[in-house]
Amino acid sequence: MYPLHKKHKPIISDFIKKSQTYRKIKIASTEMSTQSFSTCELLMSIIFKDNKSIVFNRKIVNSDLKKIPNF
Repeated sequence: MYPLHKKHKPIISDFIKKSQTYRKIKIASTEMSTQSFSTCELLMSIIFKDNKSIVFNRKIVNSDLKKIPNF
């Protein structure tokens, strides 16, 4: 998430906190990224619900990588 605002850190933190309140979304955060696991429709509705002037980089994986041996 790249908010096009000077004070971007609070926007990112608020988005992650808000996403964690949804039961149907699993959130995994690291120092480098935050991963969201859910349906595409639900994620998109949350991403664009309150956010204006943002850029998102998205990678879509069709399986749980934790279940793949030696990944």
